[in-house]
Amino acid sequence: MPFGGTATEARERTFVTTDHGRVLLLTRTLGMGGTERQLAVLARGLARRGFDPFVVVFYDRATPLREELTAAGVRVIGLGKRGRFDVAGFGIRSWRLARSTNPDVVYGFLAGPNLLALLMKAAVPRAQIVWGVRSTNLGAGDRHWWTRLADWTQARLARFPDLVICNAESGRVDVLERGFPPERTVVVPNGVDLMRFHPDADRRCARRTLVGVAGDACVVGIVGRVHPMKDHPTFFRAMALLRERVPSLSVWCVGAASPEERDATERLAERCGVGDVTIVLPPQGDVESLYPALDLLVSSSSHTEGLSNVLLEARACGVACVATRVGDSARILGDDGDVVPPRQPAALADACFAALALSASDRAARAVAGRVDVAERYSDEHMVELTLEHLGMVSERCG
Repeated sequence: MPFGGTATEARERTFVTTDHGRVLLLTRTLGMGGTERQLAVLARGLARRGFDPFVVVFYDRATPLREELTAAGVRVIGLGKRGRFDVAGFGIRSWRLARSTNPDVVYGFLAGPNLLALLMKAAVPRAQIVWGVRSTNLGAGDRHWWTRLADWTQARLARFPDLVICNAESGRVDVLERGFPPERTVVVPNGVDLMRFHPDADRRCARRTLVGVAGDACVVGIVGRVHPMKDHPTFFRAMALLRERVPSLSVWCVGAASPEERDATERLAERCGVGDVTIVLPPQGDVESLYPALDLLVSSSSHTEGLSNVLLEARACGVACVATRVGDSARILGDDGDVVPPRQPAALADACFAALALSASDRAARAVAGRVDVAERYSDEHMVELTLEHLGMVSERCG
């Protein structure tokens, strides 16, 4: 089996639950982040298979992802959290929700929801508790103290959940080093909807026209939230070096969610010498129509990355990718020169130029091979089925 854990033993088993197969999926918000999108993929997959998923959010806000889930028939419940220190009321509402829904499985996504899932065990003792780990713990120094405290608490309580699901091999290695139980810590990689993410020449032309970029421009993009772990400075420095060899370069930076982030990103690009060829875009609800417009997708993360959704989605769209050796990026792309050490702009620029310098036939062949690889190892159907296999193991062992 290509991923960690002992799911091979579960392949002949079914998901053992009560008569309703009810699963609570816990998350802080339903924004456009990779974790939230993976939760939505799992929720829709469970619903298609006849299970009864509830998506439970700490902060109940209207978002495009919430609308998608509602349209797919998945119920979304808000706990109405008013802030970090809304503890007592939030706890009572969570208890009542657990009692009223009476779930078979409570599955948290990231540290805060994981800890809430464990607390819900007191309200529904028969429920199986699952923790979701979506990143590694490298470079914790630039994270908020509250996040570090939650991670520390998780490590101390890791023997209590019935199952820990990591989305990356690197994440599993990290939590095992922090004391998580190896026999209950497994890997279920992210899943991509191949019907949504696919090569599309019409989308390519339409998006380039919309952004105002010439059809023959060489477009290199970075997609993701503006955060230190994404290491935008290294990306822009690499683009400045790449521009010397690719005069037609156009740089797209997608993910600046606020006017302040947009301004800061534009200033950074200007300082690095590529401000005049950089276009800063907000998070895209239709990101599947953006990838085909790129000639190259770059992930310049310096740390913490687990398994990158954007690499998977771009490859599914037939887009060439270059990434830093962080998390499972090398596992996704293969160790063939598309993966370079983090925080090294020159190495990143060289890898980008090498990818862009391939012949048209070689690039086409790699595009096909990349999509086939995603279909075989990282499809949404594979993710849902593997999750169910592991949940079946939990139910059998604890039932």
